[in-house]
Amino acid sequence: MTLMNRTSPSAGLFRNFDRLFEDAFTALNACDTRPRPEIFHYTRDEDYVLRVELPGFRKEDVQLSVEKDILTVKAEAEDAASVPQANFERSFTLPDDVEQERITANFKDGILTLTLPKTEPTEPKVRTIEIL
Repeated sequence: MTLMNRTSPSAGLFRNFDRLFEDAFTALNACDTRPRPEIFHYTRDEDYVLRVELPGFRKEDVQLSVEKDILTVKAEAEDAASVPQANFERSFTLPDDVEQERITANFKDGILTLTLPKTEPTEPKVRTIEIL
């Protein structure tokens, strides 16, 4: 004799969704077990500061670029054995009030510090438009 479980159809559906999401998140977490650099950021009155800890990397291993409003930090170590993560790349969307031409970077003891100066606040211009 076969016993049938007579639960509502929706209960089984929710169990399947739960199992689906559990499996997906478990798989995502298991895929990338490499250590990731710590990233800190804070705001001061005149600028933003972004700190990226890149232990084992040298200044020559790090490349910085800005395209439109995206800041990209890329690090590639020549000697992969000396660095916990031989390759690293991370992009950040810059706030609208960053003066991109004045961004500066400093690299010391495996810590990359970027200073992103804020633009001077400006009053929005109001212009009247003549109706023809």
